[in-house]
Amino acid sequence: MSKRNWYKRWLLPPLSRHEMRYYWGWNSADILLISGDAYVDHPSFPIAVLSKALLAHGFKVAVVSQPNWRDPLEFERQLKSFGTPRLIGIVPGAVDSLISNYTSFKNPRRSDDYSPGGKPNNRPDRALIVYAQLARRVFKGVPIIGGGVEGTTRRFAHYDWWDNRIRRSVILDARLDILVYGQGEKQLLKIASALLKGGNISELRDLRGIAFNLSRSEGEEWLRRTKAILLPSYSELTTDNPEEAKDRYWDMQRKLSNYEYGFLAQWHNDRLIAQTPFEFYDGSDLDWLFSLPWLKEPHPYYGGARIPAWETVKDSIILSRGCPASCTFCSIRITQGRKVITRSPESVLREVEELTKKRWFRGTISDIGGPTANIISSTCNISWRCIVALGEGKRVHPHCLGESICPNLNFKRGHRWYLKLLREIRGIKGVRNVFVASGLRYDLLLRDPEFLEDLISEGFIGGHLSVAPEHVVDRVLKLMGKPPHEVFERFRELFERLKRKHRRDIYLIPYFISSFPGATLEDAKTLGKYVKETFGKVEQIQDFIPIPLTLATAMYYTERDFEGNEIYVAKRKEERLLQRQAVQPWIGSNRKQRRGHRRRRASGENRSGGGTNA
Repeated sequence: MSKRNWYKRWLLPPLSRHEMRYYWGWNSADILLISGDAYVDHPSFPIAVLSKALLAHGFKVAVVSQPNWRDPLEFERQLKSFGTPRLIGIVPGAVDSLISNYTSFKNPRRSDDYSPGGKPNNRPDRALIVYAQLARRVFKGVPIIGGGVEGTTRRFAHYDWWDNRIRRSVILDARLDILVYGQGEKQLLKIASALLKGGNISELRDLRGIAFNLSRSEGEEWLRRTKAILLPSYSELTTDNPEEAKDRYWDMQRKLSNYEYGFLAQWHNDRLIAQTPFEFYDGSDLDWLFSLPWLKEPHPYYGGARIPAWETVKDSIILSRGCPASCTFCSIRITQGRKVITRSPESVLREVEELTKKRWFRGTISDIGGPTANIISSTCNISWRCIVALGEGKRVHPHCLGESICPNLNFKRGHRWYLKLLREIRGIKGVRNVFVASGLRYDLLLRDPEFLEDLISEGFIGGHLSVAPEHVVDRVLKLMGKPPHEVFERFRELFERLKRKHRRDIYLIPYFISSFPGATLEDAKTLGKYVKETFGKVEQIQDFIPIPLTLATAMYYTERDFEGNEIYVAKRKEERLLQRQAVQPWIGSNRKQRRGHRRRRASGENRSGGGTNA
């Protein structure tokens, strides 16, 4: 097969003008996608999913991967090398650019897993805003569409931890014509099809899963027509009265939680940010995406450069999207939806057979899963009626998984389906080992111990099993939307009993969060003592980072819980360091920073009350 046909065979978008003209035979691209990540032809990378879906529908698509935003002239040259597009799409990255660039203590990261060679500083802070503003200068009048995790979590006014203030909608800051929120393939295909057929932006405002801004007169007409839920305005959230501003922020957060899939709107002075209902996907949508030809390797443009994120996922298989859990700190529910959508077994088995043909495949599938592995293919005895109601703008409180398990969630059926699929995959020629590395909900495993025993006895769990108890203090766990600690303890006892029974040398790998809103230093010490006595040295400790529009971020900003009660929040760097030190005292950098903090306190440089935020 010639190299030209090879590019078309794998539906690889051009990353340079030479590739566009030589391999695809185009003089210019109709759609230009700007990405904050390196291009890896794997379904774990948003830029690959979107570009491949567009190419499969016959659109002329080119990708500018990690353009040089520091030099506007070089940025312009890179974009213009593909000609003048008719539509520009901004894909900031698989991870929020600020989380990619900074640690939980706001220090610059030393590496970037989504860049060639793992080199940092290849993407700007607030990538969606920077890319969109620069692209607007280069191509005046060309519609710009944005989205991804960065756009979805910032589509309305939100508390920004990095700036420590309320910022307005990213739609206004980036000057986007349309923002696609949630999963974006179906929306982008509809937008591209309409615009390239001669339509205009104003004709697309009835599409599901998008947000946009309107003038005062247009906004009032749209509100009358849609009967949208009106969120507190940006000016109300930024009032000079701090207590009133926090009240209004919680009002906004509760409406977002209760009506997140319906028509929503928010005034920003004379501009209205309008959101249409969520675009629901189903298993057939995933089957189609995964039926496309996937190279599952970095783009040849990089000449074999190492991309760490690819090395992590290259041997894994994605089964599902969505998560019905009520974890208050997680953005998966915001970006992928509460309803779990799962691929068909036939689609998965075809992908595994293709994976075994890769030259680098060594017979081990590192993971078969999704956001939470054992919720895959779970069903709802009332057909997810509560989630559908959200899409109709009705006030409901869907609670599939949180402090307790919804009785309508039929997860045992999903467990049997999942186990059968794992066995079928292991029977494929070329596959020696199949492991489940995605996190498992231990509360569900506790309700279905036979499933856990099958995973252990049949070797589907490798050296370790990942679980996320997150904390051990029940008061904090309730704020996290997690089960009480005694549930995890009962699961741990079950796990230890089963591994002894089947003589498996496997271990639990727990994940914990320090400095969560509501957690005091004493709570951190309790967590640290438990970790030391139960697991020894645990590396999987992360400091809480407030992600825009999550419930945990509302708690962090307002210093209040769901009921409006005041809670302690570790906000200053010194407070967060003390909590991290209490959980991981063996790390040298923690000890060094804590000694410095003690010296400052002794000299009077840093005075703070033990239970308040200065």
